[in-house]
Amino acid sequence: MIAINRQTRELWELEGQALRVSRNLNANKLQAFLRMAQKVDEQDETNPIASLQVAALSETLGQMLDLPTLKLRRLRLAGLLFRVGLVSAPKEVFTKTPNELDDKSLNFWQEKSVLGAQLLAAMPELAPVTNIIAHHLEYWDGSGKPDGLREEEIPIESRILGLVSYFQELTQPRGRRAALTLGDALKICSDRSGTYFDPTLVETLSNVIRLTEMGLMELPERPRQLPNVWLEEAISAKTSVH
Repeated sequence: MIAINRQTRELWELEGQALRVSRNLNANKLQAFLRMAQKVDEQDETNPIASLQVAALSETLGQMLDLPTLKLRRLRLAGLLFRVGLVSAPKEVFTKTPNELDDKSLNFWQEKSVLGAQLLAAMPELAPVTNIIAHHLEYWDGSGKPDGLREEEIPIESRILGLVSYFQELTQPRGRRAALTLGDALKICSDRSGTYFDPTLVETLSNVIRLTEMGLMELPERPRQLPNVWLEEAISAKTSVH
């Protein structure tokens, strides 16, 4: 009986060690992907905190729609990682609008959701987040990529990420296009309501922008919680300013 108890205890200890090793490996993989996403933002001189802003505003819309906590966490992480597919994109992707790009660069831009999902597939534990990113360029009318999903077939988190990332991009300068005001960017999104975007989500975004313009709230610059890698970057950036 003593020998059996000892064997059982040793088995539990080995299982515990294996679990810790697995968690450490997964944490390292996630850190690598987050750093990769940061590198993309660093290449984008006119929109260097895109991922932070998209993650934050996506989370805000999710909260207004009363999404469950788990979905909000996944949406937040998807916002931080949604541009990871551009890690090896040509520089022109970050300096020109899509209609100014050559075929090679335009392909990177149009396939960024698929490229990002392919990279993140190396970490199966991120599958729900990967799925959000893979489908954030699907359109409400079914004309988007990669699978032509339409309306409710598109995951709600993907619909939010797609709308917010499009809106955020418009508020920053790109190529010959100057940054649009919040109101002008919202109008373009509203014009695409029912075709590109879920009308309910456009209305929710409209409410946020109206409250912002009335001075009743501020658009968040970063999510409520950040992985350590982002916190370290924020601290070092703040230190360099002082």
